[in-house]
Amino acid sequence: MVLWMLGLVVLFGLLLQRTRCGHHVYATGDDESAANRSGIDTDRIKITNFVITGVVTAVAGVPSITYFGSMFGSAGRGFELLIIAAVVIGGTNLFGGEGSISGMFLGSLVIAVIPVLLVLNGMSVAFQETLTGAVIIGAVMIDIFLRD
Repeated sequence: MVLWMLGLVVLFGLLLQRTRCGHHVYATGDDESAANRSGIDTDRIKITNFVITGVVTAVAGVPSITYFGSMFGSAGRGFELLIIAAVVIGGTNLFGGEGSISGMFLGSLVIAVIPVLLVLNGMSVAFQETLTGAVIIGAVMIDIFLRD
């Protein structure tokens, strides 16, 4: 499973950095109206991104379905903030147009390692959530101050 994940990280990283479509994605994220004026079909780019996200999410759900036999649509509820934190820690600008797949991957590792280290040190769940929240707030503040 880890090899598949690393393979997808490399594949999408190469697609974003080295293809025309990837540059169009960055341009659309940075300034949609400017990208549209330069001839990029921004609606098509956004729809394509949503389709790719849906397909990858569906494929990611297959191991859970095979293990548990069924799955609820709300199984991932509550992870939105952690995902945003991982992306921001990885260096993606909250306002779009900047970021990398490798940075997002490293940010997700940071977010995944924090609770494990705290459990190994005997910290409570409440402290884990507090520290994770502090890391999120710190990452967002650093992002805002560095981008200005």
